Amino acid sequence: MSIRRIILFGFSLLFTLTIHAQEMLELQFNEAVKQAAKQLDEKPTRSVQDEEPLSLPVFDDFSTSKVYPNPMIWEDRDVFVNKNAAYRSVNTGTATFDAVDDKGVPYIDADWIPFEADHLTSKTIRLDSIFEPFPKEVTAEDSIYLSFFYQPQGVGNAPEPWDTLVVEFNYYDYEDLILADVDSIIVLSDDVMAADQDTIFPSDTIYSPESCDPNLFMISVDTVFRGENILVPCHEYYEPSLKWNQVWHAEGMKLEEFKQAYGRNFVQVILPVTDTMYFHKDFKFRFMNYASIANEINTAYRSNVDQWNVDYVFLDENRSKGDTTYRVLSFSESAPSFLKHYQVMPYRQYLAGATVSSKTALEMYITNLDKVERNTFYKYTIDQVNGDYSFTYGTAGNCNLKPSYLMENEGFQNCDDCAQHACPPAKLFALDFALDTAAFVVKHYISDSSDTEIIVDSSIYHQGFYNYFAYDDGTPEAGIGMSESGNKLAAQFTLNVADTLRGVQMYFNRTVNDANAQFFDLIVWRDNNGQPGEEAFRLQSMKPRWEDGLYHFYSYVFDEPIILSGNFYVGMEQFNSTNLNIGFDRNNDASERIFYNDNQGWYTSTIQGAPMIRPMIGPEGIYGINDAQVRSLTAINIYPNPTTGQFSLDQQVLQESNHISLSIHNMFGAKVHQQIYTQGPVDVSKLSPGMYTVRVLADDRLYMAKVLISR
Repeated sequence: MSIRRIILFGFSLLFTLTIHAQEMLELQFNEAVKQAAKQLDEKPTRSVQDEEPLSLPVFDDFSTSKVYPNPMIWEDRDVFVNKNAAYRSVNTGTATFDAVDDKGVPYIDADWIPFEADHLTSKTIRLDSIFEPFPKEVTAEDSIYLSFFYQPQGVGNAPEPWDTLVVEFNYYDYEDLILADVDSIIVLSDDVMAADQDTIFPSDTIYSPESCDPNLFMISVDTVFRGENILVPCHEYYEPSLKWNQVWHAEGMKLEEFKQAYGRNFVQVILPVTDTMYFHKDFKFRFMNYASIANEINTAYRSNVDQWNVDYVFLDENRSKGDTTYRVLSFSESAPSFLKHYQVMPYRQYLAGATVSSKTALEMYITNLDKVERNTFYKYTIDQVNGDYSFTYGTAGNCNLKPSYLMENEGFQNCDDCAQHACPPAKLFALDFALDTAAFVVKHYISDSSDTEIIVDSSIYHQGFYNYFAYDDGTPEAGIGMSESGNKLAAQFTLNVADTLRGVQMYFNRTVNDANAQFFDLIVWRDNNGQPGEEAFRLQSMKPRWEDGLYHFYSYVFDEPIILSGNFYVGMEQFNSTNLNIGFDRNNDASERIFYNDNQGWYTSTIQGAPMIRPMIGPEGIYGINDAQVRSLTAINIYPNPTTGQFSLDQQVLQESNHISLSIHNMFGAKVHQQIYTQGPVDVSKLSPGMYTVRVLADDRLYMAKVLISR
């Protein structure tokens, strides 16, 4: 019996799964955090002293901030604020605790023994006084509670039982005094000198005068003569030290175990603030997780692990233990794609088969956090970017939405309850055969108009039709790769009409010291009864490469386009046992179209998710939206342009390249000239007058320009 292997790596959210053999993980960077940290560090920061303390209430549902928590509420930035890490979150946005720091890299003290990892610490809160509706001192009778929802693992790696999530409150310890300040006075040196002394030398001890604390002294650093003024300490002031007290903790477990134990994806915790030691002007609360990575013997498992998700943090007065509901209607997770299989596909392919390419219905996760049933109205709108197309779905009427704690289906509205809201029909987009690309903004709304103060929540999805196929949404929650030399990985794509494949975009997760920068062959296969068949193309001896920027794909561009039809497959063959770690989107499942080969045959993947592999189809150029931009087909300057017989390239762009090839193509795409480029002008005197495309392949990077040849 052959051993079949496929390896799944973690990224910002790592996890371990098994397919016929042991899975392997490697230490990753969280690139979202790394990029945001770089941008944030370049901005000026406000002084802590300039900031006013918070007053009650304090609330954050992490729906408006991105990557880092809201700096108006939280004083640190360890946690990763995102919309993809949690499973069926309370709303769109959670704070994820893991094993990497605020720069997106593993903690320097990460070890197999549990260590302090992420912190989420509130700004200073005035818990000595309440100011609304009138100022008064805070006491236990004000019934102050802190509540929050939490979930272990999410779609990432499950924390072990010894990997805990804790909540702490700070307090003043009056038995542990610390030096807070020392005041000083200016005195005449005669007052601190002995009667027979006329000079104080460096290193001499100077005692404070009798009018101050006589036990205070300083060591002189300058020479001081009799009759000169000198600054000396006078009094010391002490204050109690601020310490942290743990008030709650949860032990790590897998999400499935958590759901079996509590019957929910998220559990709400509500903690009373009753001890008088917490009622002070410098009160803070914080969340913190203890994480642990594999020991040094298993280096492949020393990964970013142990995820927790926290949501809906709320601290206020006049609450109770039963105060667990909120007057809120909410969408959970990100809004869905309207396409049956893809997040993005070429517009030409959509036009050739809009019906077969589209979902018949969407899947919306809508919840009611209130304690009473709400009569809700749902709609979505579609607006074309830079176009006239517009559509509104909102004729389905109202539905009664029960409180989430009374509902089955994990607390969300389902199709049996209200199909027109939970599973609305998916509208076909505009069919404009004059366009190569198109983009649409889809906005979903849920509202309650049963009283004068309407509750509304919204969620937005950008539906793109560009010149590539994408199963993924642009964010890697993990990574995937193969375990042995000669193993192959392939993703299936389907053309509704014959087209050209010009290259492949791939996103590889960064590993420590770029350990995954190993050679592989990029391969395109034709179909063989629903599996990869004969090779149509092989690009040899490639390596994982990275673009600057957040989750920017690298484009491996072919010298010549490949004509394909029907099903085709794009993937790779590796030549050693180093895991190459392709980005893996855990929120969009394409496993039925992902195949691996262990040198014995092809098998369908059983790991839910989508590798970040995107074949580029049709027109040249890369077009995309914010979460899927690519910078690979770069313009290059050539001069003179127009030219009568020769031109030169911009040497500044190419000076660091080792191997440069140049080709010239006419307006029909046919190659009319090709050469290895070193230096000097390119001779085009034999070409007919007209417009041409110049392609320059410098190492693995493609540059392009248009040149007009005139006579």
